[in-house]
Amino acid sequence: MSRSRAGKKILSYVIFHRHGQRAPTKNIYEASHTVPHHAPHLPLAEADTWQELLASPHELESLQELYPVDRHPDRGLQTDLNTKPFGCITSSGLENLEHQGRETLRAFPALGRAQSLEVYSTNYQRTQVSAQAFLKGLEVPAGTKVKVLASEDCPLSFYDHDPVLAVKLTKQVQNTPNFQQEEEDFVASHGGVLLDAVPELGSIRDVFTFNVPLDDSLSDAAGGIDVEKANPREQKRQRGGERAKRVNWMAALDYFSCRGAHELPVHPELDGSDIGHRMKEYVGSRFKLYYADEDFRRVAVLPMLKNVIVKEFSRRLGLSRDALDKGDQSPTVVIYSGHDVNLLGLLVTLNASLVHSDSSHWPDYGASIVFELVYDGGEKASRDRGGGGDSDSDGVQEPSAEDCAVNVYYNQQPLSIHLPPDNASTSHIHPSEAGDSVSHSMKLSELINYCENLARPW
Repeated sequence: MSRSRAGKKILSYVIFHRHGQRAPTKNIYEASHTVPHHAPHLPLAEADTWQELLASPHELESLQELYPVDRHPDRGLQTDLNTKPFGCITSSGLENLEHQGRETLRAFPALGRAQSLEVYSTNYQRTQVSAQAFLKGLEVPAGTKVKVLASEDCPLSFYDHDPVLAVKLTKQVQNTPNFQQEEEDFVASHGGVLLDAVPELGSIRDVFTFNVPLDDSLSDAAGGIDVEKANPREQKRQRGGERAKRVNWMAALDYFSCRGAHELPVHPELDGSDIGHRMKEYVGSRFKLYYADEDFRRVAVLPMLKNVIVKEFSRRLGLSRDALDKGDQSPTVVIYSGHDVNLLGLLVTLNASLVHSDSSHWPDYGASIVFELVYDGGEKASRDRGGGGDSDSDGVQEPSAEDCAVNVYYNQQPLSIHLPPDNASTSHIHPSEAGDSVSHSMKLSELINYCENLARPW
């Protein structure tokens, strides 16, 4: 039995990690109207830039030989291969994930003595290859498979499996007074920056905007306010807000984050500005509001908590306490390779202090969340239960969810979280209001109760 964390016995790990660095999901010059007439080479030049940075065929083949991908027969071509080179993983991404695997093994050495290992990925080449590189860094024996489940069975595939529901829930959140107020407050404080950002996009601004001309009349969109007759400050705020709403901030954020991760220069019209940071802050604030909504969390995050973490940890408790105390068991390990939005959903749903202290936080390439199940059994657990609890046919006490703690780590560091009390609404309490109850650890029973509360409508 692996022993650490002040002598407690480690039973199991569940790890979620983001894929490594990749090319942006779209070629910003792919639309002909964004290409200056004197520079028709730009679309091909952009594609060539990213093609040269992609993971080489040799790298991909070597990883496939070590850790073959086992894809469900109903799955089609990996999503990002439809747009190659755009959206595909780069050599830097592979190096990062192998490094993250080594760092994770260093922080959690019991992973090297796993009695079982299951590895899953979404249906993207970048997540599947990232899982392979992560396993290599963990020094996992060759032959371990990376499984790609059917869309309906993958707990990380909410956005791809049911895009109609995703759009419906997104609009539902956007129509709430809280979301509208938060957005209005953000635009009011950053309106000048957002307003100035759109003209600075110049010849590529159409790529970052939805199909709405930026110079249209804003009177109707501004809630009936005649912008032309408003005072200059209100004009700027309203125009900044409406133009900000028309910008496709996800596409813009993707452009900046991918180029920054590979130390590539940005478009000359964007160089020297802080638009990239503003976009990150804006997109981050919106997604945090999505995940703060109970209906959204129930569909997008609950499957990860309940169907992966709670299910695996509860299964692990099938061992009798007698077997655990003999120290003849090693931890089980489950790994999921996914996306930034998966990790962000977990951070918000667990009410991590991080999402409150850093409004612009966004999970980086290769970021990970580790859930560690530890057993504090023996005589203490029996005394705490007053001699009660479950027992097997021989009268041997079995560990319960009350005996076990779930420790949570983000990028190998303890993650401060705060769950609401039992039988309470899953609405969040700011960690500053939680006092001493903020910790990186919780009882497994608390996580189970939280999932049960999250599963039922309020």
